[in-house]
Amino acid sequence: MKQEVTRVLADGAAASAVSLGAATKLGWFEFINTNAPALGFLASCIFGIIATVFYLMTYSKATQADQNKKDLQAHIKETEVSFNHVNSGIDEILSKLTEKNDK
Repeated sequence: MKQEVTRVLADGAAASAVSLGAATKLGWFEFINTNAPALGFLASCIFGIIATVFYLMTYSKATQADQNKKDLQAHIKETEVSFNHVNSGIDEILSKLTEKNDK
């Protein structure tokens, strides 16, 4: 007798748990269905903010890349000037050595 009552109570508890879960899911569906425009607007705002952040990050990286290219070109020009200066010094030394050897 006690086992039968316990079984009925257990079945009732399981049935109520399942129905509460279904009601909760149905409640969420009704909430989403009722507030779909507002939820869509909020999702659009959130994704818009994320897209703006990614755009700004990409823009800053592109700007930094352009600045790096300018810095690199300036460094190349400075290096060429230094090499030309060194080459003129080497040419001067070689001309002095050849003059000394010619005498």
